[in-house]
Amino acid sequence: MKVEPAKRRYRVLAPVTIHFEHGAYEQDDEFEHAFADGDEEWEALDKGLIALLPDWYQVVGGSAIEVNLIEVPASLTTRVALPGERFEAALPLNREDQLRYHIRRVAPEPKPAAKKSTKE
Repeated sequence: MKVEPAKRRYRVLAPVTIHFEHGAYEQDDEFEHAFADGDEEWEALDKGLIALLPDWYQVVGGSAIEVNLIEVPASLTTRVALPGERFEAALPLNREDQLRYHIRRVAPEPKPAAKKSTKE
């Protein structure tokens, strides 16, 4: 059973205009889209045309999982995520689908508030 893809965030890396059915984007543009076909997403990622921006996930169930935090062929960082742990990763649709019984998307971690200066 295939999971219906949710919208993901991407950034255009290539110094050219990239055209998809849903629109055209230039270098450094960020866009949200739900690719219906993971192959179209992977092809654009693999060619270095776009980058998948990270999402937050949480490990569900009682097993630790090995996750690739950045799934781009030129830069792959792997680590183990423990049960209940939250982590930020750029997982392509096909990898997210493989882990669908082990992870779930969660809200981003809140950023720490900047300390106020006590000097006047």
